[in-house]
Amino acid sequence: MGIKRWGAIWGFAEATVFFIVPDVLITYAALTKTRTFIVWLCLYTLIGALVGGTLMYALGIGFVKEGNELLTHIPAIDAQLVADVQQSLIESGSLPCSSDRHKAYRTKFLPLTLIMLMCPFGYL
Repeated sequence: MGIKRWGAIWGFAEATVFFIVPDVLITYAALTKTRTFIVWLCLYTLIGALVGGTLMYALGIGFVKEGNELLTHIPAIDAQLVADVQQSLIESGSLPCSSDRHKAYRTKFLPLTLIMLMCPFGYL
C-alpha cells in the first residue's frame, strides 16, 4: 500500500479515535519525497480526515451516549472535557481551539458544513 493511502487511513483514524496526528507521516515524507508528492499526501490525508469527521458527526447526532463514551476512551479526552464542550456550545456556541476539543465538538451539534469548512485549516 502506498504512502498516500496510508495518509488517508491515518487522517481518518486521527479524525475518529487515533490520537497521533498524521503530521508524523507528513514529516517523514517531507524528508524523503518531492514537494508534489507531499501536496498529494496532504490532500489524501485531508480527505481521510473529512470522511472520519463526517463519521464522528453522524455518531454524535445519531448515537449521543455512545459517541460520548467512545470519546472518553481516547487519550487526552475525558468525561469532563466532553461536558465542558457541551456546556460551551449551550452557552456561547464557541468553536474548538485545540485538537482534543475539536474531536469532541465534531460529535456535538455544530452544522456538518461548518465542520467540513474548519477541518482543512487544521492541516495548513
